[in-house]
Amino acid sequence: MAAWKFPGRHHPFDIMIVGEELKRILLVTGVFIAVLGWQDFRATMTEKATVRWVVAGLEEWNTSGDMNVRNNLHDQIEDRMKSIRNPADLIRALPPRFFDTFVANEVLEKWWESHPGEVLTWMETQENPPKYQVAHFLGKLSEDPVEKHRYLQTLSAGPWKERVLGFLAQDAILKGNPQEAIALLNRMQQGENRTALLRAAVFEWSQRDFNGAIAWIDLRPDSESRESLNQQAALGRAVSDPKGAAQWLLETSKPDPVIIGEIGEILDRWVQEHAPEEAAAWVEHLPEGNLREGALKKLISVWRPINPDGVAHWVARLPDKALQTGAIRLLNAPPAEAP
Repeated sequence: MAAWKFPGRHHPFDIMIVGEELKRILLVTGVFIAVLGWQDFRATMTEKATVRWVVAGLEEWNTSGDMNVRNNLHDQIEDRMKSIRNPADLIRALPPRFFDTFVANEVLEKWWESHPGEVLTWMETQENPPKYQVAHFLGKLSEDPVEKHRYLQTLSAGPWKERVLGFLAQDAILKGNPQEAIALLNRMQQGENRTALLRAAVFEWSQRDFNGAIAWIDLRPDSESRESLNQQAALGRAVSDPKGAAQWLLETSKPDPVIIGEIGEILDRWVQEHAPEEAAAWVEHLPEGNLREGALKKLISVWRPINPDGVAHWVARLPDKALQTGAIRLLNAPPAEAP
C-alpha cells in the first residue's frame, strides 16, 4: 500500500521527522512555560513575604524608643522595599495607623508613577487619609490636564468628589486661572465651600478682566448670588482702582449693611495703598445717611493712625457741618470707638 505524501514531493520519512521535531518544540515550550509559571509564583510568594516583613519591621520601628534601632530598621525597610514590584500590595497591607509614615509616602509615590488614578481611588476608600498626602497627590493631578480630565470623569457624586473639585478649583485660583476654577465649581453641589471658592474666583477674575467677570455674573439666574458676586468683583477691581470700584458698587447695588461693609473694605485699601485724600473726597460727596456714616467711620479709623495731621486738616476744612460734626466726634473718640 502506497504511503500518503504531503502535497509536493515529500518522502514519508519526512513526516516522521517533522512529527518528532514538533514534539520536541512542544516539550521545550511546555517546560519553558512551566519554568516561567514557577518563577512568577516564586516571585509572588517572595513579594508577599517581603510585604509581611516590611509591615512587621514598620511596627517595630514605630514602637521602638531606641534611635539606633529605629535608624537600622529604617535602612532595612528601605532596602526591602526596593524589591517590591507592585506597590499597591504594600500600601493595602498597611494598617491605617501607618499611613502617615515614610513607607506610605514612598510607596504612594512609586504607585503614582504607574497608576495615578489608582492612588486617588485608594485614598477615596480610606476613612481618614492624611490631609497632606491628599493635597500632595491632588496637586500632582492638577499639573496633568489629561489625567485630571480622565480622573474627573470617573468620579461619582459624594464627599470625595466635592473634595477633589474644591481642591482643584482652589489650585486654579491660586495659579491665576479663575475661569477654570469656575468651570470646576459648576460641577460641585451647592454649599458654603463652593460659595466661598466662587467668590474667591470672581475676586481674582475681576482683577484681570473686570468687564468679563461682570458679564458672567449678569448671566446668573439668582439675584441674591449676583449681588454677592458683584461685591466681590468690586473688591477685586479695588486692588488697582479703588475709586472706580467704590463708585461702581455704589451705583449698582442696594445701600444695605452688606454694601457698607464692602465699601469699608475698599476704603481700607484706598487709604492705605493709594490716596487717602482722594478717598476722603469721595466720602465727602456721599449722600447723608447710613452709608456715609459707615464710610466716615472706616475712613477715620484707617487714616488717623497713618497720618493724624492729614485727617485733622481734612476735618477742619469740611464745608458740610453735619459731616464735620460727626467727623470731629470720631476723631476725638478713643480708637476703639472709631472702628
